[in-house]
Amino acid sequence: MTFKRGLVLVAALFVAVLLVVFVILKESREPYLWLFIDDLVHPKPQPLTLPLSEDGAVRLYADTRPHTGKIARLQKGLVLVLHGEERIEEGFGFGLPLVEVDGQAYLARSASVEQAGNTLRKRYELDTIDTPSGFLRPKYQPVPATGTVVVSYTVMDGAIDIAVDLSELNVPWDRVFLMNEQGARFFTRYEEPGLSVEGDAFGKWQSTTASEGCIVAHDRSARFCVQTPDPVTRYYGRERYNQYYWIGVYSLSWAGIDLELEPPLTQFQYRILVEGPSRD
Repeated sequence: MTFKRGLVLVAALFVAVLLVVFVILKESREPYLWLFIDDLVHPKPQPLTLPLSEDGAVRLYADTRPHTGKIARLQKGLVLVLHGEERIEEGFGFGLPLVEVDGQAYLARSASVEQAGNTLRKRYELDTIDTPSGFLRPKYQPVPATGTVVVSYTVMDGAIDIAVDLSELNVPWDRVFLMNEQGARFFTRYEEPGLSVEGDAFGKWQSTTASEGCIVAHDRSARFCVQTPDPVTRYYGRERYNQYYWIGVYSLSWAGIDLELEPPLTQFQYRILVEGPSRD
């Protein structure tokens, strides 16, 4: 009996060691659990917050919260809050810059924020590249920063005026994408003049020439509309599913309208309107 008990203990110890090794490998490739532990051990500063309407607000984090899905370690733009609940899910938020240089996508892991009245400002350090994921190779890899994009968000009466400053990019760039995404569980419908699609018909990365498009909540309780002063290339899309890897499960849950800018350009402005119950 003692021998059997010893075998059980050895087997349990072996399984425990394997589990620890697995967690170490997983976290070395895509730190995720560590983000939550770090938040508990080292409490982070509260996000900057501005009221948007009676039931809505926006938040801007200096760190990479909210830690959701594959982009848990990346910076987010403005987080939409409705009735006290963040609606970003796995989206990039409003006004998040992604810069393409020589075909390589650069994103931010480091940033700083400041507030001046009803304007929030965030400096995104483009210090991370998006790479094909592989065994023990993280999808988002840190690199020397290729420059900074400064985005200002001025909030008033349900409108968010977004001003993007590209003058601090250190290298010639191919394209800049401005991501305007919130969560796909809450937002399920896309509307523009002459078109409305919902659910699976919403699709992923579809181009449009409309100067205004809107993303609508599943219960029609809210929507956000992206307006540009001049026609620019834009894409609307929605994804909501889980991805399974040997390192775990990552959720994708975003719906939004992303803008594409081409050089030469140093300044760009556009507006997002957040409205109440939507019209059909």
